[in-house]
Amino acid sequence: MRHRFGGNRADWVMEPGEAIQAGETVVAYIPNLLPNEAVTFWGAETGGTQITDLQDPGTGDPLGSSITSDGAGNIPAFLGPDGVTYLWGSASVDGSATRYAMTAVDVGDSFADVTAELDALDTTVSDHGTRITTLEAQPSMDGWHVVTDAAYGATGDGSTDDTAAIQAALDQVQTDGGGTVYVPGGTYSIQTGPLRIYGSTHLWLAPDAVIRRDASGTMLLNGDAAQNFGGYTGHGDLVIEGGTWDANGTVVTGNNMAISIGHAENVTIRNTTILDVPGFHAIELNSTKRGRILNVAALGFIDTGARSFSEAFQVDLAKSSSVFGGFGPYDHTPCEDIVVQSCTVGPSGTAGTTSWGRGVGSHSATATVWHTGIRVIGNRIVDTLEYAVGGYVWDDAIITGNTIEDCGAGIWVRSLDSSIASHRQDTTGSDTGASQPSSRIVIADNLVTGTTGTHDEGMRVQGEATGHVRRATVTGNVIDGVGSGQNGIRAEYLDEAVIASNTATGSGGTGVSTLVLEHVQISTNTIDTPDGSGVTVDNRTGGQHVLVATNRVNDAGLNGIHLLGGNDTELLGNVLVGSSRGTDLANYGIRISSSAVDVLIEGNKVRRRGSGNEAAFGLSVTSTCSEIRRGDNDLTDSGTTGDIEDDTTDRWTAPTLVNSWVNFGGTWQVAEYRKDLSGRVWIRGTIDGGTAGTVAFTLPSGFRPPADFVVAAISSGGSPPDLCRLEVDANGDVIPQNTVGTFVGLDASFDTA
Repeated sequence: MRHRFGGNRADWVMEPGEAIQAGETVVAYIPNLLPNEAVTFWGAETGGTQITDLQDPGTGDPLGSSITSDGAGNIPAFLGPDGVTYLWGSASVDGSATRYAMTAVDVGDSFADVTAELDALDTTVSDHGTRITTLEAQPSMDGWHVVTDAAYGATGDGSTDDTAAIQAALDQVQTDGGGTVYVPGGTYSIQTGPLRIYGSTHLWLAPDAVIRRDASGTMLLNGDAAQNFGGYTGHGDLVIEGGTWDANGTVVTGNNMAISIGHAENVTIRNTTILDVPGFHAIELNSTKRGRILNVAALGFIDTGARSFSEAFQVDLAKSSSVFGGFGPYDHTPCEDIVVQSCTVGPSGTAGTTSWGRGVGSHSATATVWHTGIRVIGNRIVDTLEYAVGGYVWDDAIITGNTIEDCGAGIWVRSLDSSIASHRQDTTGSDTGASQPSSRIVIADNLVTGTTGTHDEGMRVQGEATGHVRRATVTGNVIDGVGSGQNGIRAEYLDEAVIASNTATGSGGTGVSTLVLEHVQISTNTIDTPDGSGVTVDNRTGGQHVLVATNRVNDAGLNGIHLLGGNDTELLGNVLVGSSRGTDLANYGIRISSSAVDVLIEGNKVRRRGSGNEAAFGLSVTSTCSEIRRGDNDLTDSGTTGDIEDDTTDRWTAPTLVNSWVNFGGTWQVAEYRKDLSGRVWIRGTIDGGTAGTVAFTLPSGFRPPADFVVAAISSGGSPPDLCRLEVDANGDVIPQNTVGTFVGLDASFDTA
């Protein structure tokens, strides 16, 4: 009898990579997997005879004298010579490279003779050249339920209905109270599904095993239709791995899911491929706690009609039979502690299929319920029709390190949508009439390229008036190209949040566009060539306490930064070059409008590009705004028409202090002046450092008294305090006279006419 080798998660070709050190000592090496590497096989660890009688396990055809690792470095399955249960492999043609033991995967022989070798290889990779190794000891198959064994009778021939045979193995594991079902290489036709998997089952497909859907329905479901396990008490402790699940959606076109899990705890689905699903999802985790989807490729989707929102990997709750059709109860149990990591979502190349509607996400909700602890990490998502990631009603979520290419939209996180009546209903069926907040969202270090914008923005965090998004961070992302007039980053109804250190290039709309922010920081972002503005903060319908700092905006089509309304906004240290590239003289470097109140504009640098369309002014403030303070901005050559267009009459402005006069510092009010709506000028602040009788600063035209005058000013900190004269002349000079002590208090007002 020939035994089967390779094609197993433990058999790889690798070489030592980066060193692992303890102090100055190298103790191990991180292994690098080697694709397309020739491996020869020998009868002994050294010397011995090369084994060349190798066969294809599917066809029985001879394979020659070596096996080549696949594109991931895995050694494909093969049959050894008759009666051989272990052999030695070498990643060299002549066997000169170090040889490592490989054990047949279909026997339960003792591993005593190779235990020392395997124990060493579990922790280290020697630094002596290329090698094959076993990353972990292959467990004995004693007690496994192999579906092709006579007890079950699956054929794997691609035409016989193997549903009953595989189900019999799964049923036997349930009877045993747990165990492993193994599916060898072959194609297994499922014509009377679904397959049903029960608690404490490990379903393991060989790498060349394909389970193919040949009739309508879900392919694999954890439990029976009539079961009634609420919460997370259903069939859990599951591992599903390996092989391919072919949903065959171009042939069997009815809506289905490949793998559907509900009311379960501790579920891992890994190292498998899911092909050509019609209508629904590759994997649904519904009402699941501690679920893991790892290294799964979901390739190919068929939209059976208005299903462009279907996710390859869906996170859902037990809301109703229309949301989860496998079984009840419908107790609104959400998902908790879910990881989707190192997966691929994209097209399969099968004629009649596309990529998915969405990559990872949710689209159902119940008021007062949240999915929590969702982590979407390090996935590659390509060509989706809508969002690559859609986090709907998630709390405590992390979306990081994903690569998103050519999708209809990038990443979307949203609080409950109150416009959907069924989502507003709580677990008792009562309509709450409102949204609810989502909290603690991290979107970091994602690469989003080539977004078509045909569905939405490059990145969007969306709350609403009755359901803000709180304590979110959007940091370190790269958004390169967003079409169809969409924004690079869009944030709405955001509280206590940070949008920082992102790069947005070539957005069809605004680089960073926001609506109704409170206690939000937008900082250190780099925004290049947006068709709209660089940064917009629209707080006309609410919002306050916003910091826009140290951003760089190059060649914005509209304004570099545009603030609309709101209270207490700071624009600090931004660099804006080449604004209004879309239309000459139509926009500004910085634009403050729409009744904005209490705005500090300080330390910004604004420049024209020097050719092409340019901004009219470097800084423009409309007459509806008030309490505008600005100082130390570099606006030289910032607008074609002029540097500053300020139509406000009620703002505090910091004057330029001269003759060694400086602000007193600390917590003391700095020197400022303003003119209120009645035309009266006010001066305030505390200064020191200059000499009595010298000009401290000069008020600009329009802010000067009709004649010279003097007022009394405090000039020391004694008790009672000393006084001096503060002279304000018609030419605008402000001159402290006969000062005593260490400072001069400025407190004066006068009419200009």
